[in-house]
Amino acid sequence: MNMVSRPQYFKPVYGIHPHGGHKALVHFQDRYFRPCPEEKAARAVYVEYDINGVPIHVEVLFGAN
Repeated sequence: MNMVSRPQYFKPVYGIHPHGGHKALVHFQDRYFRPCPEEKAARAVYVEYDINGVPIHVEVLFGAN
């Protein structure tokens, strides 16, 4: 079976986070708010989750693209 590599539109970040979360996901978006690979992202949405998987903090990070 050939596995075709697909671009990643998010990145998990594990460990303890600033707002007490146990996991976070960073979702990458282009300037039109569409998901895109990290290299083409104009912004990222950082979502921090507690130990039960409930979102406890969201932050929008803007880039230079």
